[in-house]
Amino acid sequence: MDRYLILADDLTGAADAAVALAGPALDAQVFLDFAAAARATAKVASVDLNTRAMAQADAAATVARATAGWVGSGRQVFKKVDSMLRGHIGAELATLCRGLRAAHGQALVPPLLCIVAPAHPALGRTVDGGRLSVHGIPASAPAVPLADDLASFGLACTALDIATLRSTSPQALSSLMESVAGVAAPELAPALVCDALTVHDMRLVADAAFRARVTPVWVGSGGLAQALGAQLEVRAVDVPVGIQATQADEEANKSLAFVVGSFSPVARQQIRALVDTGEVTCVALSINDLLNAQAGNVPGCIDALLAAGRDLVLCVDPDLEVRPELAETVARGLAAIVAPRVDRLAALVCCGGDTSRALLASMRIQSLCVRRSTETGSTHARSQSYPDLPMILKAGAFGDAGLLVRLRSQLVSAHGHLPAPSSLSSKVIP
Repeated sequence: MDRYLILADDLTGAADAAVALAGPALDAQVFLDFAAAARATAKVASVDLNTRAMAQADAAATVARATAGWVGSGRQVFKKVDSMLRGHIGAELATLCRGLRAAHGQALVPPLLCIVAPAHPALGRTVDGGRLSVHGIPASAPAVPLADDLASFGLACTALDIATLRSTSPQALSSLMESVAGVAAPELAPALVCDALTVHDMRLVADAAFRARVTPVWVGSGGLAQALGAQLEVRAVDVPVGIQATQADEEANKSLAFVVGSFSPVARQQIRALVDTGEVTCVALSINDLLNAQAGNVPGCIDALLAAGRDLVLCVDPDLEVRPELAETVARGLAAIVAPRVDRLAALVCCGGDTSRALLASMRIQSLCVRRSTETGSTHARSQSYPDLPMILKAGAFGDAGLLVRLRSQLVSAHGHLPAPSSLSSKVIP
């Protein structure tokens, strides 16, 4: 089977998992609206359910509706979860399993098995003994191992530790998965919770699951999506990474805009590196600016930069205190500023799932065609609504300090963009 449905908890994760799973072999679409996704024609259809931002009960209800709408579609299900294990993983997976059980009953052959592998080693997120570490440092959250969280929602979990994973032959590992899938589960599917420290570990899990006589429910982040994509038997001729220029892209007087709503320290480092090139102006906004996006000096400041063809990065003033609880306010404010001006952009880079979703919603974009990037955690995209506007979606906390600089270089190279010279300060506070 080469058709997949990704049910994601946020937008950048939906895009990241879609291109990782599709690779060069399959086409992929990302949807912001579940009803619109029912018309998906791509081999990989990824839906942002936005459940990470919801209360647990609302998240579970959203997954239940999505599951009911897609049962019988002939697609394998990939439940995308956060590589930092944020959100309502146990509640959502239990709800998904109930929906699949209700639709298929106990007689489903081969039996259901949740392959739970949330690690993303390429980004330094590993799982050992069921515990998450980030670049080798044990994460302070979540408070309990993932298997304990899943068990608290009634899932029967079996741990696949790193020693067993690496010492067991592929055939024996597949047999282990089949035996776990045979565990009686009146409402829920059994779950195999997998440790992984390297990309190779992830591929061992995916390879064994492909060999096993089970109906898999894939549960993981972009790391598992990459491993699954690498195991797909049908491989197409490789395609260019990124987005190719169109005639409209050749308008060199248009600006590149980077919209960063993330409060992550990584995102702030990336902003500083971008501004340090001397070719990008940082429009540093206060919370009040974002609450009153059409008032004050903000519109005039941005319009002047765009009129001059200046590349810019819009963000919360990096010198202000980090306040994650204001993420939704920041996302809405940035969207209100940028959406009316997208026709004046050569390309748009959105950083942070909340920001990306708010901006695309303001632009009335319901779906995206996505393509893999050379940079893990970032995705190239285009929409039917704005066919001549290249976009890049990036998770706020992903990448090193130079990531935005490299993405800008790719856009400049691909689209013949020439940054406008300017005597403006590299940081503007409206």
